[in-house]
Amino acid sequence: MFGHTLQPQTINALERQTGFTYEELTSLDTEELEIRIEKRIGKKLTSFYGDEVLTPRGSVYLSLNRITTEEEVDRILEAI
Repeated sequence: MFGHTLQPQTINALERQTGFTYEELTSLDTEELEIRIEKRIGKKLTSFYGDEVLTPRGSVYLSLNRITTEEEVDRILEAI
């Protein structure tokens, strides 16, 4: 399907971890796979994207005043 094959150990690990056969994993569309996973784990999957933990909060360096300009570096070096 993707132009390459997986090692047998990888296929076995996928089947053990997911509970699906390799053929199921490669043949099911995303929506059907999500439905089957939700049914298997007994709860709704949550989206990784859009999670408030991943919301951009701006530059850490800017908020902590750790951005240094060339002039500040020059001034510091002259003082040394």
